[in-house]
Amino acid sequence: MAPSASRSPVVTTGRRRALGLFSAATVAVGSVVLTSGVAQAALPQLPNNIVVFPNRDFMTVEGFEGLPAGSTATVKVFRGTTVVGQTTAPVAYPEDGVAFEINHPGGACWGEGAPAGLDVTPDITGGDRVELTINGQVFDMPVADIEVATETRDGATVTVVSNVPAAIPMDRLEARIIQPDLKDTAVGRRDARAVADGTGDDGYTSTLVRSVTDPDQVVATYTFLDEATARTALAGTSRIMSWAAADGDERSGITIAEHEEVGGPGLGGCPAGPGDAAQPGPGQAGVVRAASGQSMTVNWAAAPDVAGSATPVNGYQVTLTDTSGNIIGKKVGVDVLRADFTGLTATMEYLVEVRAASGTGADTVLSKPFAAPSGAPDQNPETGDVTNPTVTLARNAETGAITVTADETVDVYYTLDGSDVVDIDMPAVNAIHLAAGQTIPVTVSGTLVRVAAFDAAGNIGTAEGTFEPGSSGPAPTLPGAPGNVRTTAGQGSLTVEWDAPAPTDAPAISRYEVTATPATGTAVSAVVVAPATSATLTGLTAGTAYTVSVVAVNGQGSSPAGTTTGTPNAVTNDQITITGGRYRAGDRLEVTGTGTLGGAVISIRTGSETGPVIGTAIVANPAVGATTGQWNHAVRNAVPTVPGSQVWATSDKGGKAGPFVLRR
Repeated sequence: MAPSASRSPVVTTGRRRALGLFSAATVAVGSVVLTSGVAQAALPQLPNNIVVFPNRDFMTVEGFEGLPAGSTATVKVFRGTTVVGQTTAPVAYPEDGVAFEINHPGGACWGEGAPAGLDVTPDITGGDRVELTINGQVFDMPVADIEVATETRDGATVTVVSNVPAAIPMDRLEARIIQPDLKDTAVGRRDARAVADGTGDDGYTSTLVRSVTDPDQVVATYTFLDEATARTALAGTSRIMSWAAADGDERSGITIAEHEEVGGPGLGGCPAGPGDAAQPGPGQAGVVRAASGQSMTVNWAAAPDVAGSATPVNGYQVTLTDTSGNIIGKKVGVDVLRADFTGLTATMEYLVEVRAASGTGADTVLSKPFAAPSGAPDQNPETGDVTNPTVTLARNAETGAITVTADETVDVYYTLDGSDVVDIDMPAVNAIHLAAGQTIPVTVSGTLVRVAAFDAAGNIGTAEGTFEPGSSGPAPTLPGAPGNVRTTAGQGSLTVEWDAPAPTDAPAISRYEVTATPATGTAVSAVVVAPATSATLTGLTAGTAYTVSVVAVNGQGSSPAGTTTGTPNAVTNDQITITGGRYRAGDRLEVTGTGTLGGAVISIRTGSETGPVIGTAIVANPAVGATTGQWNHAVRNAVPTVPGSQVWATSDKGGKAGPFVLRR
């Protein structure tokens, strides 16, 4: 039968989010303490929120739905007590949750309605303070003073090191790699993420930890299934963001700093910033690639000279960057508006960038990249495409499944549990990717379906509606029960491991829910993002037997439970941890950690906490005022086998830790 519309209204909205998703860049974020002695208003209460991208001098204000017609907002950027940027403009589109944007296609410019001398785009930096006044209410947020330091790849692992002050708690940090091409890999979505308690998802695992050598650095490690996926990720945009306040999974006062992004005016004729007076403006470019894929022609329109500048445009720089990070470049004179490249790899994707140049030698200044897509139309956000996709949902009367259609080519994500489907400018972490040709299953009466559709330029169209299952539709397809559930006792804790269910035709598993239940008392639970298959439950009562259950969850529901039992060990004065480790077969092994008792002998074990000892270390005496001392085991050359790259640590004073997955 033909699809029929839902009986409930379908609300369609959009978010103007043409962010820099297609240039090889890295991003970082954090929080900072506001200057004492300055009166400040509170952060907006969720769901209202302020998000600042200091590298691009761009900000967005989310929420504030239902503002009266004609509402205006004023934003000021403070450096200490001095206002360095200001704008006042009408609230453009409150109906879709994004009330206000500045220095971004479709948004307002800095300097609108500002006093003399503030008709500039401010160079927003860490330590600044943003003040928002909207309908008489005043809100504040701090801007983080952090940056990404390095990006490296070792085989299938990408490591991103960021400068993040030690005062920023790890639970206020999240790292991301934004790369739309990842959706065509085993990752299956537009980004990979890393948080402090570890992340496992389809196609990769990740960690986010403080550096053991520098407390003002954090290290995000993403391990993909193969080197090709890691190369694809490295060509994307790395981020690390922080937030000033949180309510559960909702965050407010978010800073997103971006590596290699440049500030100054956005599109649409916004004013230059203090450091942009001599920078040429970007123009328009086009790419034509031969059918063989082995040659490419890049052409562009002449860039205008900078008004009032004594250094006119004197040439152009054109670069092609492949997915491994290799760069092919050409420089041409001001009268040349074309560059030809031959000898390209037919199957390789290339990031194309054209920049205008002025000045000479050390005084050369380059423009932002021209709007030059990587061999396909509308693949670069700087083309100026700010039109949101229009999304429609329709229900099949027999099966209850929801079909998603849009007015352009889009990448679709959805949620069925009422949670947000968009997180800032990307799919929320629990959003499910909908492959082309698939439908959204609805098996529970009154299901709220939320959908987000991303076009190639990063614009987002959203839709939602409440739907009913079909009267004769098939039963939900659930995953099988997790197998071989087993526990390892720790001090007041249990480490639970299990085997993933055998592959079936059921939708992919999104997470596992692990619960330890005593005969009397309170159960303790944890949620683990698939494909990770282990969790450590803490805060348990030593000597008490717990029934441990693990269920797998997909988009249609939960599996039968896999169960076992476990009894936590007693908590002793000897508390040890494993804080880091890396391993390469036949080359090196390094494991580091902490302990509360100086002089304790640490045994590094494989297989289990009672497995073979492959090395030892001594806990250093804690420094004055410290509660723990460091220990380290490192060996080169004759490295024993480490099955599954997992190690445990035990102390001769009673402490236990593990398992810990070594970084390769």
